[in-house]
Amino acid sequence: MSAVSDPEVPIPFEQQSFAPKRIAEILDCAESTVFELIATGKLKTFKLGRARRATGKAINELRGVSS
Repeated sequence: MSAVSDPEVPIPFEQQSFAPKRIAEILDCAESTVFELIATGKLKTFKLGRARRATGKAINELRGVSS
């Protein structure tokens, strides 16, 4: 069985994507602050349909955490 379909294999943080509400929880800030970070280009995001998402990698880059 491949790792992609195996529910026992966790997806690394950097490869996960997060919605603004969850990003705010991770960064311990207000959701409005997350939208400001997105608007100013400090947090790299992508669109998934109509929704905005950021990867764990982008969150770590914002925090200055290297992988």
